[in-house]
Amino acid sequence: MSKQGFHGICARVVSEALLLLETMSSRQLAFSEKESPRDVVCSADIALHNFICQELAKSGGHILSEESIASAQIAPSSSENEWVVDPIDGTANYVSGIPFYGVSVGLVAGGRFKVGAFGMPATSELFYTAADDASYRNDVRLKASERSLAASLVGASFSSRGAQGPWSREDEFRVFQQINDSSRGCLRLGSAGASLCYAASGKLGAAYGVSVKIWDVVAALAVASAAGCQVRVAPSANPLALHCIVGNGESAYQLEAILAKTLKIETWRDSLP
Repeated sequence: MSKQGFHGICARVVSEALLLLETMSSRQLAFSEKESPRDVVCSADIALHNFICQELAKSGGHILSEESIASAQIAPSSSENEWVVDPIDGTANYVSGIPFYGVSVGLVAGGRFKVGAFGMPATSELFYTAADDASYRNDVRLKASERSLAASLVGASFSSRGAQGPWSREDEFRVFQQINDSSRGCLRLGSAGASLCYAASGKLGAAYGVSVKIWDVVAALAVASAAGCQVRVAPSANPLALHCIVGNGESAYQLEAILAKTLKIETWRDSLP
C-alpha cells in the first residue's frame, strides 16, 4: 500500500473511533489504575482498542497498542510497518471530564514516524498527516512556530512510573522549573499527544517529553514532523519509551541543552517522516 493510502487510513480510523467515543459517558465507565494513580484504564480504552485494531488489521502490518497484553513485551519493529495505538491518551483527564485527551494512531517504519492522526473529541480537533510535508488541524494546514523559547508556552510530559534513567524524579522537576523560568511558562496537560500537537500547531511554542511511552507520541511526532517542526528524539532505558522535543530550530536546541545538562540525555537525533 502507498504511504498516501496509510495517511487516509489513519485519519479515517481515528475519526471513526472519535464517533464511537462520543457514544460513551466517562462518568459511567469503570476504570482501574495501572502503573500509578494517574495512569488509569477504563472500559472505553478497551472498546476503542478493539475497534481500532480490527480496522487497522485490514491494512496489514503489526499493531502495537497500549491496551494489548502483548504490548508490554514487544518492541516496535525497526524495519516493518508498525501501527502504534493509544485508544485514549490522557485517560485520567477523560474520566475527570477535562478536555485534554485524544485518540492516537501512528505508523512507524524503519525507526521513522511516518503517518499519524490524533483526535481530541472534547475540543473538536483532528490533527493528521496528509503527506510527508503536510499535516493539518481539521482543514487548516499546520506550520511550525517561529517563537523563541523565551516567548513560548512549553508543554511538558513525564513518565507515569517516575524517573527511568540515571537521574531522580527531582531532576525531572528541576528541568521543568528551568524551562518554566526560561519561557512564558511550562504546562503539563496530562496528554503527551495533545501537548505535542499543540506545539505542532503553534498553540504552544514548543513541547518536550521525558521517558514517554511510544504509543502516547508516535502520531503527534509524525504530525509535527510533517508540519515542518524541528523534532528531536532520544532513546529511553525502556524500549517502549523515548525522550522527545518539538519546536523550531532555536527552541528545540535550547530544550535539548537543558535536558542534556540536567538529565544527561545526549543521544539526540532528528526524526524525519
